[in-house]
Amino acid sequence: MSRLWVIAFLMGLLLISLNGAVEDGINICGPNLCFCDIEVKPIEISCDGIQLKSFWEEEDWNATFLALNLTGNEALSVTFIGNEIEHVPIFPNINITMLYLQRNKIKSIEPYAFSRLGWLESLNLAKNDLNSNSLMEGIFFGQFKSDSTGYFPMPLRHLNLSYNNIHSIPKDSFDHFNSLTTIDLGGNPLITLEGNSRQAISDMPKLEFLGLSNTSISSLPEGMLHGLNYLNALDLSYNLFKTVPKEFQENHQLQVLTLDGNLFETLDKDSFQGLGSLVDLSICHIHTLRKIEQYAFSPLKNLKKLVMAFNPLLKDIDDGAFEDLVEEDNADQWPIAEIHLNDNGLTQIDQALLPWMQLDYVDIQNNPFRCDCNLEWMVLELVERIHTSTPALTFDLTCAEPKDMKGKSINTLTKERELFGRCSRGANGKYGNLVANDYDPTDTDPIKAAGVTILVIGILLVVVGLSILGFAVVKRRAITQALMAPSSQIRYERADTEDGSEWKYSQPSAGYK
Repeated sequence: MSRLWVIAFLMGLLLISLNGAVEDGINICGPNLCFCDIEVKPIEISCDGIQLKSFWEEEDWNATFLALNLTGNEALSVTFIGNEIEHVPIFPNINITMLYLQRNKIKSIEPYAFSRLGWLESLNLAKNDLNSNSLMEGIFFGQFKSDSTGYFPMPLRHLNLSYNNIHSIPKDSFDHFNSLTTIDLGGNPLITLEGNSRQAISDMPKLEFLGLSNTSISSLPEGMLHGLNYLNALDLSYNLFKTVPKEFQENHQLQVLTLDGNLFETLDKDSFQGLGSLVDLSICHIHTLRKIEQYAFSPLKNLKKLVMAFNPLLKDIDDGAFEDLVEEDNADQWPIAEIHLNDNGLTQIDQALLPWMQLDYVDIQNNPFRCDCNLEWMVLELVERIHTSTPALTFDLTCAEPKDMKGKSINTLTKERELFGRCSRGANGKYGNLVANDYDPTDTDPIKAAGVTILVIGILLVVVGLSILGFAVVKRRAITQALMAPSSQIRYERADTEDGSEWKYSQPSAGYK
């Protein structure tokens, strides 16, 4: 009996201690606080948009684990998005694998802030107020070694520092990232990557993705990519590049390249030299791009997807832009499967540009196409193929020129084949206009039009010549009749002259006898 009392007493003490622990901390998954889902792995704890000014304390985490019947060893995905936090302190020893801190007001980070997060793989600090001084040495140190010889490298694999106020990167900032595979520095006013910034980036040997979008850079430092042997994706969009950087030639593993929103005017045969491993290329929203020259894409032997869209001045793509992409003997092994040419300034697309029927996905919508007879192949072959495979990609195919065709759906032209039956080539090999209503064949052939013009002019000359000849004959006949008239039919009258010596004659009227 006494043993039962002892057990009951001990259980009571345990309950009292547990209740005390809960009272000492806050269950952060309580009402009007964080949303917690313990049914997923990792467990999700979302403390978003609740106007927090600081992070939870260690006792709060302990109280929460107790309330949720967790051991504290479970993997956690924790978000503090859209709060008012300004400072990141040292986190307690909890098993956070993903930590999202974007859209706060963070200006500073405590040294060793993440050193106790031994499971942390992904850290998002985007859209805060961090600057170069915020990245002081020590903030990204890993756990302290038991032999007191220093700190382990952080296990972090993904780091997002985009859209802060970072002008340069201290050279030792990323020294403790032996496993980092992706880093996004986009949206920071870096302007240049020379000096410490170059060294900091170059010292991440396992980096696979580098984001430098919208950083106002116009060049890449020589040799910056040389040591990044695993880099396969690079985002340089919305910067100030006027030519494609030559530094790409140092990296032979790059597979994904984003060049949107730069200042290119022309892409030529040298633009993509050394990028034979590229699989995915994006060249969009470039408001200065006007021309793609012959052989521009020829070095891209493994390209599978090309997105070249929303370039309003792009009207000229040389029909040899992809020439020599594959050897003649391997023409059936065409690498490109997907191409986006929508929302450019293209008035026509050359049939010889690509082996169109070998592509799986083609988007040519929202271009100002000139719907004349030169569009026949596109309407009757390419558009029909697109409509069969992906009908939605034909909804925004319309004619912009000529006036008679403006606004007409190109998709409907596939059902009006008789229009193209009236087309014939001129001496220059080009077709003329295609007019849907009141079709005039002289509009489609410059030679016929010239012939008709010459014929009309000839007829006019003949008519004018005959008129002059007729007038001359009538005049001559009238004079002859006057000279041969009898004298009795001629009256002489005195002319009104000063000396009265001039006489004139007049022919009598028709009724004179």
